[in-house]
Amino acid sequence: ILSRLAALSGQVWMSFACRDTRDDRETFPSWLLLQAIRVLKPDREWTYEGLGEELGNPLSIVPVQPPLALTDAGWWLASLRGHGVTARPAVLRAFPDLAEGEKAERVRESDQFTHYDGWVPAAGALLDPRLSGRLMSPTSLEKLAACPFRYFLQQGLGIEPSEDVAPDPDAWLDPMTRGSLLHQLYAQALRELRHRRELIVPAQHGPWLRRLGEDALARHRALVPPPSEQVFAREAEEFLNDLRLFLQLEAADLAHTAVGFEVGFGVTEDEGEPLASREPITIQMGDGRTVRLRGRIDRIDQLADHTYAVVDYKTGSARLPGGVGATFAGGRQLQHALYALAATQLLRAQDAGARVSQSAYYFPTVRGRSERVTRPFSSDHDVLAVLRTLLDVLEAGTFVHSPDADECTYCEFTRACGAHPVDRAQLKIENAGNAALTFYRRLAAYE
Repeated sequence: ILSRLAALSGQVWMSFACRDTRDDRETFPSWLLLQAIRVLKPDREWTYEGLGEELGNPLSIVPVQPPLALTDAGWWLASLRGHGVTARPAVLRAFPDLAEGEKAERVRESDQFTHYDGWVPAAGALLDPRLSGRLMSPTSLEKLAACPFRYFLQQGLGIEPSEDVAPDPDAWLDPMTRGSLLHQLYAQALRELRHRRELIVPAQHGPWLRRLGEDALARHRALVPPPSEQVFAREAEEFLNDLRLFLQLEAADLAHTAVGFEVGFGVTEDEGEPLASREPITIQMGDGRTVRLRGRIDRIDQLADHTYAVVDYKTGSARLPGGVGATFAGGRQLQHALYALAATQLLRAQDAGARVSQSAYYFPTVRGRSERVTRPFSSDHDVLAVLRTLLDVLEAGTFVHSPDADECTYCEFTRACGAHPVDRAQLKIENAGNAALTFYRRLAAYE
């Protein structure tokens, strides 16, 4: 390359970006620049360190002298060079928005809960379904309990996460896609066997379910190509192994008779399920107000005692927010109870005496270790008490950040939370003087 450049007439300019602005780190020149300086100045031994000294200060939007600036920002940055914190008052006078931001950070660091932390009372009437009549799903209610601040960013402000994460070269199916495909295949297979009136025989039905899984993977592959054949082969085999395990678990389970799959309510697609309803479920809150729910119950089983169980598939590891031993986990485990209320109404449209006696989180995968976490049905009074308190948090507009660091692990909104938001939230929640957080503290007490 350099020999060809040397053969050209005129001048050739070579440059490199010395700063990665996304990761905020220094970058270094290509070996081509090192070779170029060796050609131009062969009288000394050149290293990267010597090249850096030869190149001098990098050129940027910040000029060497303020009069050379091409923009107002460049003038300010050049003028502030070397002044440090002594220039802060002048900058804040010139840019009042920066002064407001500094105030916000100062208040956020205190133990006071203010509008800088997510206290937005005006949003209550708009977001509380008891007041607005908007449809809610159990999943969205759990998300509200998990982190009210994140809920407000998404549902109140309509903010969407940025999609600037580089794809993982060693992964193809993200957890949500993988779970969705497994859910669809569970329902498809069990519906077909219900239609045929056949009991599950793994040796007979295993190859058939594997073909269904292979077809589903092939369709997804046509839409989203895997990063490599090796990744596809590994993940496909893991996926098909989970299908085989599911079939084995279903064949061995004689205590449950499935009567509904992907039973929707308040959604337009009913998948031909007899128990499904396009109308939402209305929950009477006991104070003259109502909440309308929509959702899709993974499965409804009839038990040996002729009561019913609601089953929710979990295709990841055997973990639940707040732990498997919790009942409500401060509202973060609410789906099992709300689905039980919904299933009761759906079942009684066909059987007036129908009763849901339990709910279960079912982990029918290798990672989930085939766990089944069963919850006896909580009384209507207990469920409504948790739901009412959760919605009181919403009505009050107290969108405090979660004090649980686990909620931040996979959150896509961490850029909006500032420094150590978990510690700050805990400080504010523990301050009894923040009366606005009374409902949130009450919600957290529901274990």
